[in-house]
Amino acid sequence: MAGSDNADPPQRLSILLLPGEILTKIMSFAVASNEPFHLEMFIKMARDPQRYQAEKERPLTQKRYDWVDTKEEYDRRNPTSAPALSRAWWFDLLPATQHEHYLDRLMVNGTSRALRECGKPAFFREKLLILSSHFLVALREGKVNRMRPFDRTLIISCVQDIVVPIPGQSSLTTWIMLHKYHFLENLKTLTVYTPLNSENVIQLHPSEKMVVASPPEALLATLKSLGLRADLTLKVCEGHFDPELKEQVIASIQSNVCPMLDNLLRLRGPKKVP
Repeated sequence: MAGSDNADPPQRLSILLLPGEILTKIMSFAVASNEPFHLEMFIKMARDPQRYQAEKERPLTQKRYDWVDTKEEYDRRNPTSAPALSRAWWFDLLPATQHEHYLDRLMVNGTSRALRECGKPAFFREKLLILSSHFLVALREGKVNRMRPFDRTLIISCVQDIVVPIPGQSSLTTWIMLHKYHFLENLKTLTVYTPLNSENVIQLHPSEKMVVASPPEALLATLKSLGLRADLTLKVCEGHFDPELKEQVIASIQSNVCPMLDNLLRLRGPKKVP
């Protein structure tokens, strides 16, 4: 056909040309997941891969899942710089449940500025984040080593759903400080994970399989008296797909946690903490 040699080549459509609002929706859909995201695990691996690998190889009964160094502790140990970690290394050490989060992190931290600007807020907004109480303290104080200030800001401003692991139902420390999660400005739902078997503290199943229950009204009233925000949705779960465990968890909380919190409340009185 005459003149076909001079025809303009077809234009290639790029997702990066989309308006920011649409790109944000696409990224939110892409990174959304029902699988809890273990941020602390990623930070441990990036910070000190040799220590994490040794930790993973220990017998389950000897594992320590609570080591989160502050910057001071990290500097005091003075380890050598972490090597460049390959994708194969991450996939070998990460539990299979965390692989999708790793790939999502690669996507939202890529070379495209548009994807980073839309994707990183969407990542933290859509993820169900596992956040222990001791890690929360380090986050509040800005002492989480190897966390960029911008990422810290995004966590504080974007995270909506949190899972708080409590290894033992009789441990009051985390229950008492649940109100401190108000530090997360957009927090809407807080799920307390109380495994009946303390060895399962990290062995979370996908959230659609979690046996999630509403907390006893007495517990909720006491926690609100201790400062928990009234508009925050509180849930409890054991983490296994077994409906019978729901009743066991509630019964354990009622017999172990509620009486101790009530005694604490009587001793010091209601105290609203902002």
